[in-house]
Amino acid sequence: MGRAARAALIAVALASLEARAGVPCAGDGPPIYAGPEGFGAASAFEPTGSVTLRAVPWAGRDSSRRSGDPTSGAGVDLARARLGLCGATDDLAYRIVWEPWDEGERARSDAGAWGRLVEAQVAWRPWDFAAVSVGIGKVPFSRGREQPAGALPFALLPHAIAAIAPDRRFGLSADFDVGVARIAAGIYQGARQPDLDAPGGVLVAARLILEPYGPVGRRLWPEYGPWTSRLRGAGGLSGAYRRTDRTSGYAVGGDLALSWRRVAFDAEVLFADGWPLERPAVAPDTRARRIGGYLEAVVLAWTPWLSVAARVEYLDEDLAAAGRGRFVAFAAGASGWLLGPSLQLQATYTRKLHLAGSYADDALLIALTVAR
Repeated sequence: MGRAARAALIAVALASLEARAGVPCAGDGPPIYAGPEGFGAASAFEPTGSVTLRAVPWAGRDSSRRSGDPTSGAGVDLARARLGLCGATDDLAYRIVWEPWDEGERARSDAGAWGRLVEAQVAWRPWDFAAVSVGIGKVPFSRGREQPAGALPFALLPHAIAAIAPDRRFGLSADFDVGVARIAAGIYQGARQPDLDAPGGVLVAARLILEPYGPVGRRLWPEYGPWTSRLRGAGGLSGAYRRTDRTSGYAVGGDLALSWRRVAFDAEVLFADGWPLERPAVAPDTRARRIGGYLEAVVLAWTPWLSVAARVEYLDEDLAAAGRGRFVAFAAGASGWLLGPSLQLQATYTRKLHLAGSYADDALLIALTVAR
């Protein structure tokens, strides 16, 4: 994508700024199913878009996206751009979001020249507590993965989530939300990119969330309801099974979330066996036994303008062979908001302590996101 096209995308995003309480559709919100943030969009036809510029003032000399790092070097560039439409009626909702550019996707060997569709879904809600959707969307697996990209407390996902949790697939999903419990399940193509000739086998996934003292919701910040000031807790279980003509593998996970007034905590553990890497890698289809997890804390330092966060995590991308993918990592960051989630400025510093070998891959990331 040339500089002129990038500048045009940024100009469009800046021209559409408006104050809003919810995360835009282009930022993975609100959910397409019935949930605490509402069902679908606010109208039957709502244009949406987001642009993220990223500056990396510092990156270790060994930093590489194909090694699981958030950047491959220092510099300033367009990190992500999304454009789309979303809408809803009483019983139906749709979402079409095209991502012409994403730094992480461009590091993949199978990245499409035209970008990718991050969402292309149609959902039917037969009852207030249920929805069935078909198309490209997020797989119901992992709390870290289901959090909206437009409301993350850091400028990068936890390493374990990026490496293990399946992201987006083409398939059929069903969601049931009865308040204290939500169940989501689906069957999908195993391949990351929709392909009738090479579907990559079959992926089945399911997720159960219990919120007896909730609701906690999918995101911690910014607040989106009057109940966010009281003590809330939630727990989740995730499972996935993938089978191809020659191999099979599974992944499981458990997570906890706790929020009270200005403080929130998230914790999650994932384990997988015979599972490919989801992140960009030289050989992403290599199966292995993997384990990882994280604990993060978010403090709403200045509501509704500023949050600060800290995270510690562990990842072992191959339990059978020590390598660069075995480490403990730390991250610290801050997020500033203006006009709700429409304008976001984030700064994140991340550092890894490798348990096998020595690598200089710490990084300081600064990201500016404009969304509608």
